Amino acid sequence: MFKKFNKELFKKHDAKGKEVVASLFESFGYVVEPNTKYGIDLIGDKDGMKELIEVDHHASWHGRVPYDPMHITTRKQKWIDDIDFFFAVVNSECDCVIIVKSSLIRKCPILTTPNKYVKDEKCYHVPRAYFLKYYYTNPPELNGKGAWLNDGSF
Repeated sequence: MFKKFNKELFKKHDAKGKEVVASLFESFGYVVEPNTKYGIDLIGDKDGMKELIEVDHHASWHGRVPYDPMHITTRKQKWIDDIDFFFAVVNSECDCVIIVKSSLIRKCPILTTPNKYVKDEKCYHVPRAYFLKYYYTNPPELNGKGAWLNDGSF
């Protein structure tokens, strides 16, 4: 069973989540554009190499410490099984992003995972060791210009 599409949550979180993840990938040197077709959210281009980027904004994840394991719904399985892409998860405050490649998600077990929306949702259980975690900082020495930093906790 899957969480039903919630138009209100989509309107509230989708654009901001994509903006945050685009900012992160741009800091890596990518030119990021929205995918205008149904499917993966963003397309990044770096030196002619295209990367697909799927974005999930977890409004229930607060702070910088993600779950271990992170749960990724099998709703995304249609892409995970067939396409190589980056899966990016944004926290509620939009100051932390974790990234994992779909090729690593494929290796993870699928288990029933209760959450506040669905009591028996099927999710990939992705260990922290598979993720890269970045957080956004805005220290005074950058004159109000923030920067994405890799968190060495993984």
